[in-house]
Amino acid sequence: MAQYACNYEIAVDAKHIIAHPHDQGGRYSEFANLRIVAYDFEVVSNVKGEFPRVKRDPINQASLIGVCMDDMSTTVDIIIAVGSCTPIANSIVYECSNEGQLITTFARLLRHLDPDVLVSYNGNTFDAPYIYERCEWLLANGYVFDGYEAGTHPMQSIGRKKGSKASGVWQHQFNSNARGQSVNTRLDAAGIVSIDLMELIGIDFKLDSKSLNAVSDRFLKESKLDINHSQVKTMQFAGPETRRRIAVYCIKAVSYTHLRAHET
Repeated sequence: MAQYACNYEIAVDAKHIIAHPHDQGGRYSEFANLRIVAYDFEVVSNVKGEFPRVKRDPINQASLIGVCMDDMSTTVDIIIAVGSCTPIANSIVYECSNEGQLITTFARLLRHLDPDVLVSYNGNTFDAPYIYERCEWLLANGYVFDGYEAGTHPMQSIGRKKGSKASGVWQHQFNSNARGQSVNTRLDAAGIVSIDLMELIGIDFKLDSKSLNAVSDRFLKESKLDINHSQVKTMQFAGPETRRRIAVYCIKAVSYTHLRAHET
């Protein structure tokens, strides 16, 4: 029985493996194309001036940008919104009735895109822990995700290893001379490498600002469409056209992360 959600799963005895020279050119020196998917969440704080809190503030929108499964040169832009959203050119829009449906749709699409590498900007610090903790909070308050057993949630099964609780968020405390005492947080999903570009850029480059706007301007010579966070709550509940503006902002942010990941 297959244990992993891969295209091929092969069990072979080590004595039957043939090692081919990789340093002489030819097909044995080539690497398979990597599927790179970038993601981002938009969360509105219900208290003006405060940072979003897991027990209070739901996820309103999510976006994914990745390569198509059948064409490595073509990308697909996806937005998932709670509430109706005016269509966006060259993007696929999923409209959800509530946050639970948004999370379920996000996890299903992520499994379909089947990334080798999952990239984000500040995702290890905010996005990944937030969605997992938000799922746990919803479960603790009696929410049952459609298609899942009580007590389980979609984000537990986004990896390539089959099992209801095979994915999660991993945390590790460490000390270093360069960074002092720190807590390293990352998405832990079998078969998927999770990369937070904000962490890499902070280590490798000395920038005046690590905001996505500043980084995009420095490396891509572009700046993303800005929406003041004080406006997001009003825009989320005003109607489909203003939700579209948030969605465009969200897609733009993820597109810069995706482009930067490919360049890296």
